[in-house]
Amino acid sequence: MPANEILKRARKAAGLTQKALGVALGYPEETAQRFVSNWETEYRPVPRKHYKKICELLHIDPLDLI
Repeated sequence: MPANEILKRARKAAGLTQKALGVALGYPEETAQRFVSNWETEYRPVPRKHYKKICELLHIDPLDLI
């Protein structure tokens, strides 16, 4: 399964909106949803600096994001 689909499914399973995940990663509320949406649609890759935090929040393996 592609990384973007794993991210999307894990986020939904964790009960988080795109905005909530983005805010948890430190993005401003005004832009948080847009960043996560870009990752889930593969418009942009997930920045490596966020791998650890995303994996902690969503309970996924960092290798799933590569």
